[in-house]
Amino acid sequence: VGSDGTICVMWVASKTCNRINCRYKHEGDWAKLHKEWLEQVREYRGSMPSTRGDNVPPQDKQSHRQRARVFCEWLVKTFGSPLLQKGVLDIAGGRGDVSTELHIRGYTKSLVVDPRPIKLTKKLKKRLTQARSRRAAA
Repeated sequence: VGSDGTICVMWVASKTCNRINCRYKHEGDWAKLHKEWLEQVREYRGSMPSTRGDNVPPQDKQSHRQRARVFCEWLVKTFGSPLLQKGVLDIAGGRGDVSTELHIRGYTKSLVVDPRPIKLTKKLKKRLTQARSRRAAA
């Protein structure tokens, strides 16, 4: 799909075109064109910052799944261990990811305030068990 407008982008994206009397082409190997188009879109989106003023390259960003770990790193850097050892109140903590991550790091006093029950994934349960074992061995 070129920028010259010869092939209909709507057709390439979805294999259908709802435009009446569309002036662009709706022909060719759709699967191949669709794959090329997806690669172009991903490359373009990957090169663009997700928000204004975001100068962090996409390859240096953490996945969304790592947000609790990244936030806990920021908490430790910003407030320091002595203050966090006194306790953390996790308001609207949801699944308890931040409190769990703090517990894994050795900050045992944290309280989640949220009407929803805490959900621990198998991976988090394993990490908690490993953290407890390391602390017991130390």
